[in-house]
Amino acid sequence: MAEDKEKSLTDETLPKEPEETSASWDWDAAVPQTDTSNITLDDLQETEEKVVEQPAEEPEENETEKEEEVPASNPDDDGLCIVCGKERGNSPSDLYCNACRAKFLRTNYGVGHIILAFVMVIVAALGYFVATSTVTVSSKLYKAEQCISEKRYNDALNLCSEAFDATDKLNSGVNAVIKGINSNATNQDWFTEGEKATHLILETYVHNMTINATDRQTFVEAVDKYYADGELDQPRNANIKKLYNAIKSVDAIATSLDQKMKTEFAVAKEDGTYDVKYDEGIKFFDSYKVDTDIEKGLMEYYKFMLAYYANKDSKTALGFIDNAYKISGEYGYLYLQNYMGMAWQYKKYDKVLELSKIATELNVNDASAYYYAVKVYIEKNDLDSADKMCEEMRKANPDGIDYYSTKAEVLRRQNKLDEAIEICRKGIVAGSDSEIYRQQAIAYLLKSDKENALEAIKQSYEIAAQNQQLSIQTANTVALICFICDDTKTYEEVEAMFKQNNMELSDSVKKCIKGDITFEDIFMKGSGEIS
Repeated sequence: MAEDKEKSLTDETLPKEPEETSASWDWDAAVPQTDTSNITLDDLQETEEKVVEQPAEEPEENETEKEEEVPASNPDDDGLCIVCGKERGNSPSDLYCNACRAKFLRTNYGVGHIILAFVMVIVAALGYFVATSTVTVSSKLYKAEQCISEKRYNDALNLCSEAFDATDKLNSGVNAVIKGINSNATNQDWFTEGEKATHLILETYVHNMTINATDRQTFVEAVDKYYADGELDQPRNANIKKLYNAIKSVDAIATSLDQKMKTEFAVAKEDGTYDVKYDEGIKFFDSYKVDTDIEKGLMEYYKFMLAYYANKDSKTALGFIDNAYKISGEYGYLYLQNYMGMAWQYKKYDKVLELSKIATELNVNDASAYYYAVKVYIEKNDLDSADKMCEEMRKANPDGIDYYSTKAEVLRRQNKLDEAIEICRKGIVAGSDSEIYRQQAIAYLLKSDKENALEAIKQSYEIAAQNQQLSIQTANTVALICFICDDTKTYEEVEAMFKQNNMELSDSVKKCIKGDITFEDIFMKGSGEIS
């Protein structure tokens, strides 16, 4: 078998050497060491002729294969570039010369192309901006709807406000892009919050309303603005429509009664006091003809104001506002905030706690209700309960900043001054307000750190003045700390402001300035506040 295989490879597979060429080939002449100096041109030509003499059968076969690979030539093809007429490329399939081919492979961009590309980039960016903004608005409205179902009306109102702000930002962004293209374009409201947003924000108003003139006006104007004719009659707006009609009837009466109070029954005098015609006013309100419960409750509320201006005792004054709260029936909550605040002012602490509980049942994150409860516990020196109520306040209002100043007051009363200062720092980072800086200033001064105390109280003063929310309590604190820290200029400025408004600094501040009591006596004993 091995012999057969060898024979097969030798005899059949391998090509045979032509005998003539093999016999005439000089192997010795092929050796590199051979002297070639005596070889002539005739010798080379003879050798070349011998090498070329090969069997004719195999080359013919190869030539046939090559001829089959060459495509048939077009008799009309002149081999020139179809554009410029010059000799074209090497490939038979080329229609162009190398220069024309390079030209066609290059794309020229003109001004129009650049402008188009720029516009496409703007459109893409605008599309992304619009998409993300609309998602933000939708997300906030969805969360607001959840908050309403959980009676978290403060949170719902904040989320609705954020949704409106996001829509304003979206419109501003689109208008800016359009003005970048056309400077003569006018601002347009390209996007709105939608009917759902309108309904949600008015629902929050329904549950956050008070009897105060500002709240009444805000609610009525909002309904008039967002609801066209007929929309208020939709079934889903039943609660809004009901309160709207009630508030409008109250508003019409209150407008005339406010004027009557100012000009006849409680006239302000230059010294800051009031000339009150108490008996005449009570008789007038008793005889005023009203029909609905909410209107009857309004009459009791005006009696309360008369009693307050006339400096009547707490039983008389609070008796009228209690009547207003009860007579108004389902709208009694309109008086709840004022009732709670006046109960605190008249030092009816158990009533404050009672009203605070009712308020948080109606609105889980009613920050003022938690605040008054904390103040009552501090006043009763029940600091553990005050601290627990602070944490309840934070749980109900995780994004609110009232927690920080309230917590700082509790920590200060517990003589944890460093912790009080630290919680104020966190509050400043979270959003800050005048009260946070005031509490921080008090804690600093109790640590005898006059430099930081002065800096903090001036921040409190500045923020309150800018927001036009400078309370008597804050103004007194500013005056006292600035006096102690030798900031005579600010102290005299605040003192002049009191005199200009026919008022005086509080008794505790005047006593502290005279040296009759200490700063610690005011803020670490008793109510822990300026009185």
